[in-house]
Amino acid sequence: MPQKKPRYEIVVSAENNPYVAWQAMLFHYSCLTHTGQAPLVVVHGDMKERLRGGFQTLRRHGGRIQRAPNFRMHRGLDYAPRNTPGTLRCVETDADYIVLCDPDMIFFGPARFERHRPAEDQISLDRISFMGVNDESRLYLSAACKRAGVSLNRIAQDGFGGGVPHIVPESLQCALSREWLRSIDFFFPTRTTPRIKNSTSRSASLFWIARMWALILAMYRLGLRPVMPQFAL
Repeated sequence: MPQKKPRYEIVVSAENNPYVAWQAMLFHYSCLTHTGQAPLVVVHGDMKERLRGGFQTLRRHGGRIQRAPNFRMHRGLDYAPRNTPGTLRCVETDADYIVLCDPDMIFFGPARFERHRPAEDQISLDRISFMGVNDESRLYLSAACKRAGVSLNRIAQDGFGGGVPHIVPESLQCALSREWLRSIDFFFPTRTTPRIKNSTSRSASLFWIARMWALILAMYRLGLRPVMPQFAL
């Protein structure tokens, strides 16, 4: 008997504002054009607030929208990237794999997600050149690794990337989203938004990619293994 073909749900993490709605419309169009599949756009925000016009337009033209609470505010920290693991927690699908994407991505051709079937202890991480452990990022990562109980030297040696899209087995959805959100807290243990003193453009950007590093920490804490495709250009 032939094996059942696994189903991949392409999911976009978005926030209910006009700029992200514009990005989500472009993502939807490119995804539908090149994969033949409409993505599921998870829109975070006040559940009582009206959807922004771009999302309403997207819905009228066949777009798939799911509403979800906003995860960006936590313990006094306003950190919008928390919505990415929040999307993984909230998304409703019966697919075998969740393909988690950001709204600023665009498809330029077929993604061939079906070529990658992570095991139940694996997720995919796209390779990103700026995710290396160096003198600058080591200062930023060392305290978080200590709080997480993860060896920074091991992270440096393994050299995982941390970029979207992430192919996540459905069986890992709850555990990974929970540990990912928890791992973000290891980077921001105080109740106020951190100030980066004497920051260069690179060190300031580390604040925004803490979400990616937090995913790496979550993987180590859960004992997960990476699959390293190269989808992004």
